[in-house]
Amino acid sequence: MVSFWTWGHLVLLLIICFFSVESAGLPKRMCYQCHMPYQCSTGFCYGDFCVKSLVGDKYVSKGCENKSVKSVSTEENSGSTDVGCLESEVFGVPNTICYCNDVDFCNQSPQNYSNLFTMASFLLILIPFMYI
Repeated sequence: MVSFWTWGHLVLLLIICFFSVESAGLPKRMCYQCHMPYQCSTGFCYGDFCVKSLVGDKYVSKGCENKSVKSVSTEENSGSTDVGCLESEVFGVPNTICYCNDVDFCNQSPQNYSNLFTMASFLLILIPFMYI
């Protein structure tokens, strides 16, 4: 049987870790990850950029991309990517790829509170087990 203090310490440790990571401003972002023609907001991934690809104004692909590691010999990013959208045409079909700093894929939505919601949900699930 696990005592209340053991669960209390575990919950406190999780809260401290969560807010330490949030305040440290780590470069990885949580982004949606899915490949659907519409309502593409079901999965998620972590990366340096959120990437959205739109093919022919119909098919949407969302995911993450990481920055390239600096080369030792050249001291520069071999594949650094700026934030913004690139338009091209492949086999006569227009393609748009956007590299963004936010989970809303460059639509400038308010800050995403999904991490806070996840932590609160986790704590609410743990409450009944704390008194066993």
